[in-house]
Amino acid sequence: MSTKMPQKHAGLGRRLKAAMQNIHVDVFGYQAKVTSNILDYFESTSKELQIPRERLLIRIFCSPEPLRIAIYQNGRILRQIPIHELVTVFTAMPCDPSGELADKTGKNIQSFMKSYAEKKQIPIVHLQVCILTGPEHVWVLGYDLATHKGDIPLKELIKHFMA
Repeated sequence: MSTKMPQKHAGLGRRLKAAMQNIHVDVFGYQAKVTSNILDYFESTSKELQIPRERLLIRIFCSPEPLRIAIYQNGRILRQIPIHELVTVFTAMPCDPSGELADKTGKNIQSFMKSYAEKKQIPIVHLQVCILTGPEHVWVLGYDLATHKGDIPLKELIKHFMA
């Protein structure tokens, strides 16, 4: 007995397969936990800097080679964030500043940014990945300098922190 679909249903099979690829189930609750961690981080940073959380954003960029991360308000840098601090935010585990996890994560994020820049056809030195929050949401956005290039699913960024 053949398991091959009849030709008249082949289009339906492709559409179902494509639809299933876009379905995401957060079985272990990683995305919910990371969202909570990011919201908590923004809240504590907001209190520390005495600036409303909604006015803060994190920018990740490569200029030209090393990964750089900073907190901004209205286009002005408030402070640099070391990679190990961002790893702690995403994983909820303390990260040794000089450890392998910080180095590996930095390389994973650079690799993600390189592939995203190629996909969007922009120079990697122009790419900025911005993380910002709302009352209960976290958004990750890709920019070519000041031009919005697209939303990046948080789960996509999580993969590169957890790899």
